[in-house]
Amino acid sequence: MTVLQDIDVPASVQNPTVTVLAQYGAVKGQAFEAAVRYGDQPPGTPLSIDKIRELLGVGAHIAARVLRELTAAGLTVVERIKDTITGRMLGRRTVWAGPGGTGEATTPEQPSDDTARAMTLLRSLGRADRRLAFRDTKLVTLVPYIVDRFEAGESEHDLFRELTTRLPAKGQRITSGFLYHRLTKPPNPPKPSKPPTIPAQRLARPRLIECADCGRPSPTLIPGALCRPCRTGE
Repeated sequence: MTVLQDIDVPASVQNPTVTVLAQYGAVKGQAFEAAVRYGDQPPGTPLSIDKIRELLGVGAHIAARVLRELTAAGLTVVERIKDTITGRMLGRRTVWAGPGGTGEATTPEQPSDDTARAMTLLRSLGRADRRLAFRDTKLVTLVPYIVDRFEAGESEHDLFRELTTRLPAKGQRITSGFLYHRLTKPPNPPKPSKPPTIPAQRLARPRLIECADCGRPSPTLIPGALCRPCRTGE
């Protein structure tokens, strides 16, 4: 397996993928994917749990969690709807506040060099195995986890080897979730050390005492004693 030589070449900050990461880098995983996909919707598209279910193809429980993560990151805000005459509360609605939204837009962070390095690394995986050649819309959801690994001190070479070795058998399909699992699984606990092996102690052989008459050896005699046959004449 050949590791690409250009794996550490930083991408330009004008790269559309890097721009997306700068806009939505406050969230990860499915929330990041939902933000990216919602950004492609026509302006003013209603944002709700049902809309997130449609964007991601997930159930209501996951969609609700994703919406909470987007709100916590400031990409969506909850507005209260009041009757303009009576001031009575009529309900609430969720409004997109991210790039291109009508709410209070968040200030995107500038993409870091690690972001560009992470995207370059992920794109290179497909050269090791074509099943790892995912679209950028899938890869960008994994970039934050690669950046976390960089910050922990891991190198591109280490991550490339981890993500491209011990793959499923040829002919089996690989999804981007496979990479997500490898990037987020907890490290293997250290194997317990084996207790030191204590060599078996040899049992001391009993001292044999010869019969004072016939000379027959026996472990039960004391010096000068006779064995049972000599004592009983049997």
